[in-house]
Amino acid sequence: MNFFFNRHRYSFRDVGMTTDIHCHILPGVDDGAGNMDSSVEIFERLYNAGVKQIVLTPHVSKGIYPNTTQILVSGFALLADFIPVNLKDALSLKLGAEYMIDDYFEEITDPLVYRNNTILIEMSYSSRSSNIMDVVFNLLNKGYNPILAHPERYVFYQGPGHHTPNRLQELEKLVDMGCALQLNIQSLTGSYGEGSLKVLKYLLDHDYYSYIATDIHSAGQFDLFKDFKVNSSQFEKIRQLAVNNDRLF
Repeated sequence: MNFFFNRHRYSFRDVGMTTDIHCHILPGVDDGAGNMDSSVEIFERLYNAGVKQIVLTPHVSKGIYPNTTQILVSGFALLADFIPVNLKDALSLKLGAEYMIDDYFEEITDPLVYRNNTILIEMSYSSRSSNIMDVVFNLLNKGYNPILAHPERYVFYQGPGHHTPNRLQELEKLVDMGCALQLNIQSLTGSYGEGSLKVLKYLLDHDYYSYIATDIHSAGQFDLFKDFKVNSSQFEKIRQLAVNNDRLF
C-alpha cells in the first residue's frame, strides 16, 4: 500500500489534532462506544494523544439508528456526569451528530450542529444517496454549512477510473456549492484499500478537503490510525486540516 504514500512515517500526534470533530463516543446510541467505561477509555486515549476538544457525533439514521435530538441530549448529560473529574477538567466536549442522507433526512427539524450552523452528513458506504445534491442545496439555502464525512470511503467513487476528474465530478460540484469534505485519519493508513487511497490522494492533492477527524468507534481503533506514511507536501496539508477543526468548536 506504499505506492503513493511512500515518503515519511508520521504519527497521530504529529498531525497536531487538538480538536476532533467526528467520533462515536456517546455510549449505547450507535455502533460506537457500548458503555460509559468504553467512552472514558476512548477519551483517555485521545487526550493522551493531544486532543483537547471533542465534538461527539453519533449516527442519526431512521432505519438503523433512529436517534432524536432529545435522546442524544439526554445521553450527553448522563455522560458528562460519569466522566472522571480529571478528564472533565482537561477536555471540552460538545454534542453534534452524523446525519445519514436518506429518505427521512428532510423530516429533521432540530439538527445538532457545530459552530456557524455547520452540520455533518454522510451516505451509505456502498450506496450513493440519490438526493445528495438536493439535500446539500437545501441545507445551504436554509443557512446550514454541510460537511460530508469521509468521501474517500464511499465505494461508488472507487473502481476503475475512480481517481479521475470524471468519476469525482460530483464531489467537486459539492465543494463548489459550498459543502466541505472531511478526511478520516485512518484512511491515510490504507485500511480501506487501494481504491480509497487513490480517491484520498486526488482530493488531498487538489485541496478539496477542509477537515480531518478520527471517526473513532472504540479505544482499540486508535492503534489502527496512529501511524501512517505521506510525503512532506501532503503532510503539511493534513496539518492544516487539523488547524481548521478548531474553527468549528
